[in-house]
Amino acid sequence: MPDLQPDHLIIRYLSNEASAIDQEHLFDWVSRSKENQRIFNAYVAAWSKQTNASYTFNIPAALTQLNNRIDLYEGTESKKTIFWNRWNIAAAIVFLIAAAFTLYHTGRKTYDEHVESQLTELITTTKRNATTLPDGSKITLNINSSLKYPETFSTENREVYLIGEAFFEITRDSLRPFLIHTGNVTTRVVGTSFNIHTADNRVIVSVASGTVQVSDGTREAFVRPYEKVTYQQNTFSKEFTDLSELAWNDRTLKFDDSSLETVIEKLQEHYEVKILLKNESLKKCTLTGTFTNKPLRAVLEAIEFSLGISVETENDRITLSGKGCQE
Repeated sequence: MPDLQPDHLIIRYLSNEASAIDQEHLFDWVSRSKENQRIFNAYVAAWSKQTNASYTFNIPAALTQLNNRIDLYEGTESKKTIFWNRWNIAAAIVFLIAAAFTLYHTGRKTYDEHVESQLTELITTTKRNATTLPDGSKITLNINSSLKYPETFSTENREVYLIGEAFFEITRDSLRPFLIHTGNVTTRVVGTSFNIHTADNRVIVSVASGTVQVSDGTREAFVRPYEKVTYQQNTFSKEFTDLSELAWNDRTLKFDDSSLETVIEKLQEHYEVKILLKNESLKKCTLTGTFTNKPLRAVLEAIEFSLGISVETENDRITLSGKGCQE
C-alpha cells in the first residue's frame, strides 16, 4: 500500500463502516511511522470532541488481544521496515479501536454531518437546475431546493442529500446502490426514475420506472411504477398515481377533474405568483386540461373561459371572482 495519508480509511473506520480489508490497510499504515500515529491521533481528537463521548474502553484487555497481531508484524520485519516498537504499535491500534468503539455508541449523526460538510451543494431559488452527477445520473432540481453530492462517489454506494424537490434519472449500477437522504427518510435505488418532494414535514416519492425502497430506519416501503408513497408522522402510506406530480419537470401542468383550490396551489408554485379567491364557493369548481410550456396568461384565460369566472391582475397578485360552483 502506498504510504499516503488514507483519510477515507480513517473516516470509514471511525464511523464503524470499514471492511476487513480496509482495517488491514489502515493498521498497516498506522504502524509505519510516528508521523502516521500523530495524524491519526489528530483525527480521533477532533471526532471525540464533536461526539462528547462518555464511554470507556478496556485498554489492557485490548492489548492482550492485539499481541498476537503484533507478532505478525514483527514476523514480517525482514520484508518491510517497522519504525515502532511493540508498545507503540499496540497503543496506536488500541487507540484506534477505542475511538471506533466510542463513536459507534454515539451514533452516526456526527459522521453524517462531517460527510455533508465535504459535499458540493447545488441550490435553486427562482430557476430549476438540471445537473449530471459523477456516475452519469441526471437530476433536475425544482425551485427552492438544494442537493448535496460528492465530487466522486465511493466504491460502496452513491449518496446525496436533498431538501425540496427533484426528479432523478439514476444510472444503473448493481454494485453501488443510490441513496437519497431527506431528513429521517432514505430512498434506495439501483437504476430507475422517480420524483421526491419534501414539504410540510412530509416526504413524497413518486416512481416513473423501476422499483424504489423508502425507509426511515425502522419502517420501509417498496414503490413501483405509477405508485407514490407519502411519509408523514413516522408512517408510510402508498397509493396509485397518474404521475401528475412529475409534470413540473418538463414545465407541464396536468389537471384531471382537479378542484380549483388544487389548481391554484399548483399555479402558485409553478409560476411563483399569489392567487386569491373572492368567493369560497369557487373552490368547488373543477378543471381538466394539460398545459405544456404555457405562459400564466394562457392558463388563466383557459380557466376564465371554461369556468365562467373573472380574472383580475394587479402587480404580482391575481384575483379570481365569480358565483362559484355547486357540488
